[in-house]
Amino acid sequence: MSNEEDFVGDWVGGNGRTYQVAVSKSKLSDDIYLCAWLYRGGTGGAAMIFDRGRQYNPSLVAEKMGIGHPDAVAILKFLNERISLKYHT
Repeated sequence: MSNEEDFVGDWVGGNGRTYQVAVSKSKLSDDIYLCAWLYRGGTGGAAMIFDRGRQYNPSLVAEKMGIGHPDAVAILKFLNERISLKYHT
């Protein structure tokens, strides 16, 4: 599904949960993206900047975003599909 356009909408993770997410590419670099999970009624939640040149692990993402490990895995899976972000579990 590699589509590098900005995205706001629902995505169903492999854990059975539906995520309202927003992804936007930086205007300064083709490898920098902002990803926000809008888990507070679609209007607020957690966000993090991701660099496609790095590899991420769920523990780091969970800590930085203040979310649970299973949700961090799902967010990374989404980013891998959407922007080819590298991650390991």
